[in-house]
Parts: sequence; C-alpha cells; structure tokens
Amino acid sequence: MYILHKYPKIILFSFIVFFLFPALSMAIQLTPEQVNIGTTFNGGTITVSGEISQDEDAVIQIKGTDTEAHFKQTGKVGGVLWMTVAHFSLSGAPSAYFVYLPETISSWRDNKDKRWAQLDLDYDTLQSDIVIEPEQNDSAVVFSDFLKLKADHELYQMVENGVHYKTGTNGQKIFEADIHIPADIPRETYTVNVLKIKDGIITGQETAELNVQLQGFPLFISNMAYNKSLLYGIISVLIAIGAGFFMGMVFKDKGGAH
Repeated sequence: MYILHKYPKIILFSFIVFFLFPALSMAIQLTPEQVNIGTTFNGGTITVSGEISQDEDAVIQIKGTDTEAHFKQTGKVGGVLWMTVAHFSLSGAPSAYFVYLPETISSWRDNKDKRWAQLDLDYDTLQSDIVIEPEQNDSAVVFSDFLKLKADHELYQMVENGVHYKTGTNGQKIFEADIHIPADIPRETYTVNVLKIKDGIITGQETAELNVQLQGFPLFISNMAYNKSLLYGIISVLIAIGAGFFMGMVFKDKGGAH
C-alpha cells in the first residue's frame, strides 16, 4: 500500500501500457540466447519469436559487425599462366547478414514490387556502405563475387517464407522463425532486428543481441594463441613433429633392406 500511495502515477501508467495497449509490446525471444561453438559444432538453429498485430508482418534481420576482407585477383599473364594480378580490400560489409521474410513480403520480392524496394533490405542496399580499395572499375563484379563467397559459406542468407505465424491473444499474432547458424559464423555479438511492416512501411522495430562464442577446446586454443603465443607456437611445432613421426611409423617400409 505504501508503494501505491507514493507512486500512483507510475503504477497507473504501467497499467495502461501493459493492459490497455498490448499491441505496443513486441518483445523478442531468442531460443537459445547464445550460441556456443565447441569442438563438434557443425552449425545450429536458433528460434526468434514474438507478437505483432494481426494487420502487420514481421521481418527478421540479423547483422554482424562491419569487417575488412582482403582478396587476390587472378588472371592470365601472357595469355598462358594463371597468376595473382592484383590485391584489393573490401571494408564496411557486415560479417554476416540474414533476412528472414514472411510469405507476403516474399511475394513482393519475387514480383519486384516497389514495396519491397522501399524496405531497403536486399543485398544491394549494402553496396553503398562498402569501400573497395584500390578503386575498381568493375566494382559491381567484385561486389557480386563477394556476395557469392558469403552465400557459399551461408553467412549471407535471404530466406523467403522463413517467418511463420500462429494465433496469439488480444488480437495479436505470434511470429516465429528458425534461423540457421552456419558452422563458419564468426564469434561475436550480432544485432537481431525485428521489423514491423504495415502497408509496405516499417512502422516499428525491436532489437536484441545474439552472442556467438567459443567454448571447450576451441576456446582453450584461442586463448593460448592470443595470450600465450610463444607456448602456442612451441606446442604447434611439437604436435607437427609428433604427427610426422607417427605417420612415418605407420607407413614405414617393413620389408627391411635387401
């Protein structure tokens, strides 16, 4: 009763928000909230879910931090030999970029609907933030090859019909998506955005974080490489020598000298 008398306005406001306007709530639920990469990790799945209004759609966007990547360009020298002819770097691109779409918005993308273009979610929207050095006359080709490389490692995903709905409460509906986490995903903190779409316009957004981290033996090796580099180098050499000795014993000519 003391709290009720001392903070009546706060309690009244909370009542209005949570009970009279449930549509304002769109808490994101991640299951699990953290991905642990161990020795046998070969990819996994997380589920992103929440509630939106019946007349809205939900798009799930996951982005990693901006990174810099270095590449070699190969070509024929003298029309005969394939060799490295140039080096270039690409910066400003997210380490991973996932977009999961519901059926309605998937059809916009398939039909090149203007509503899809104005959402700025496609890969092309990333190109304006990317810097290629030295400048390339064929930057569009470089960007296309970069996208293909990322897609091959499943680090860039554009998944149609990846968000599904179920009936919720109080005029709401539940959205849910199973997000594929590839084996090659970098360990870092990712931004998970859930965008509310109505009539082709983003009307709201809620954000969560997904942590991807090492555990077990990979974590031990990583810590040793960064914090005890000398010891790590010695152990690596010993392991290489031991492996060579073992292979020599296995394939040793047992016939002896003749």
